[in-house]
Amino acid sequence: MNDIDLAVPLMDGPSYDRACSLVPSEYVEAWEWFLGEEQRGGVWTSLPHRTKEDSPQYQYRLRIGADFFPVTRDSGIFWPGQDRVKQDPNKIFALSVHNSKKSFYTDVPPLYLDDGTWVIKYSVQAPGVVGSRDQNYNRKMLNCMEYGVPVGVIFATEVGYKVLGLAFVERFEPENGWFVLHGPVHKGGPDPRFASDMSYLKHMPADIEFAGQSATDDEKAR
Repeated sequence: MNDIDLAVPLMDGPSYDRACSLVPSEYVEAWEWFLGEEQRGGVWTSLPHRTKEDSPQYQYRLRIGADFFPVTRDSGIFWPGQDRVKQDPNKIFALSVHNSKKSFYTDVPPLYLDDGTWVIKYSVQAPGVVGSRDQNYNRKMLNCMEYGVPVGVIFATEVGYKVLGLAFVERFEPENGWFVLHGPVHKGGPDPRFASDMSYLKHMPADIEFAGQSATDDEKAR
């Protein structure tokens, strides 16, 4: 049995402020970028790391010091390499996730809840494949879940890539290969809407919890 089968659920009382004490400063600056893009509400025609100088979104790429700092890469689960951020190799956290407009992964669009939060089911890297490289991607997500560290979320729509903000990796579902992401996470202490008991699903019939249907026009606009 591999480590993804032994995943520990999200800790009780996770918060942005607590997470800041667990990660390198570059992560915190990247989180600030995700929070800012969430508020700005723009749509990116390309993922940030592929945005060219002639794009109107180019000015919004993250800079740390004088250099651009990547918040995405082609693979859906991203974390910066050791040449950019020095971290404990045994406890590296995913920085962001994104889906693709055309993908064989079965990511489920955002489900918007009455409390103002949203939930996404995000596919593990290479479901059904056992290999050190694929497990390495998933392990970074499990680290986020176990320590209460948020990830930036970018979701592809018909018109471009939408920065949804930050989300906690709230649970892992081994039976179907999904990470459940719950956001948006904002600055501050523990938020009762993010709880390991999944209280927001207690009164939701299991067969309609996530239908896997496309997001509505209103959801895409949000």
